[in-house]
Amino acid sequence: PRTAVGICGNGDLVIMVFSGRSLISGGADYSQMCTAARTVFRDIKDLMNVDGGGSSLLGISSDGVFMELSLPATSATNVAGMGRTVNTALDIRIG
Repeated sequence: PRTAVGICGNGDLVIMVFSGRSLISGGADYSQMCTAARTVFRDIKDLMNVDGGGSSLLGISSDGVFMELSLPATSATNVAGMGRTVNTALDIRIG
């Protein structure tokens, strides 16, 4: 599992979350993350690896309800499909 944040040449913000360590996803190493970013966002300018493991999670909150959109890593204290407690988060408000 891995999270990356980047900027495209036109200034657009890019956030990528790779699920991993599950039956449906093997995750991505640094090289695979960069290749995927260049494939999906042709004009990607900068890309930074933010976090990995079970704390890599993508979700959306609407009207006070949080919905997870990614499948985080499985560990002894975290089952796939449930985000683990973390101390930091990137919160982007739209609108």
